[in-house]
Amino acid sequence: MSSSPATPPESETCAVCGKSTANGRGFARVFVGGRAVELCCPMCLKVHQEREVKRAEEERTGDKFLGWDEKW
Repeated sequence: MSSSPATPPESETCAVCGKSTANGRGFARVFVGGRAVELCCPMCLKVHQEREVKRAEEERTGDKFLGWDEKW
């Protein structure tokens, strides 16, 4: 049985808030498009997941989300 090494993240900072995730301080590592993305805490994981849902909705509808109820 062989295992491949884990894909290291491109950055040692949280993809949402920018806090350091070096030396195992990250809360979670998610993979987006085959790239490892580090997140520092449960709240940043939640924000990241919400952004992914909005991004998928934008791709589906073609509308740009502006951060409030209006669309571009």
